[in-house]
Amino acid sequence: MGFASIQLDGGIDRVTEKVTNWFASPQSSESSHQSTLCLGLSAQGDVPFETAIALATVAASIVTSGGSVIIPETSPLLGLADFTSALFVAVHHPTLSYGEIIQHRGLHVMAMSGDHLIESLSGMGSSGANLFLVHDSNRPIQGHPFIPTVQIASGPSISLSDQNLADLPSELRTAAILATLSRVWAAQQRPQAQSIGNVDFQVNRGWFGVST
Repeated sequence: MGFASIQLDGGIDRVTEKVTNWFASPQSSESSHQSTLCLGLSAQGDVPFETAIALATVAASIVTSGGSVIIPETSPLLGLADFTSALFVAVHHPTLSYGEIIQHRGLHVMAMSGDHLIESLSGMGSSGANLFLVHDSNRPIQGHPFIPTVQIASGPSISLSDQNLADLPSELRTAAILATLSRVWAAQQRPQAQSIGNVDFQVNRGWFGVST
């Protein structure tokens, strides 16, 4: 992790230079991959049965390997019996408030008051997610500004996804997803969203938030 302070570092210009140099240095890239994987997982639109099972298997694999997985409570994945029955032994309830930092590794459901993808990514990033995986077969998704956001699709019409599962048999989908995540985690592949600058950041206002 890096640290910067406008006051302590001598003003906006100096702190901007410091942050820019930190992200440009090889050390920052290498150190990020020494931490434990915490995957933020969600979806938009329909998720085919075969892909839902593969995503559940990916999540279970990460958790059993000592990592963590966060799923927003309004994610379409949690409305799929095929997905939830493969992951949860009981009715799932939020284990984290929106943006609450994970204290214990494992599988977590994060509270959400809406289904806005960018707001869910911002919240999961605040909770500790250091890699995102989103399924959307309808359109290219926006990613997080500085947390790698991998998009997978199950339809041939999406050309900017990082992994298209449309032509893969069901038994190969889990391995294909894990392979893509591994390449991104190892900084061997850059997600499309970050490559083309299709990123955004927005914080969920919660049930009682207001705009003025």
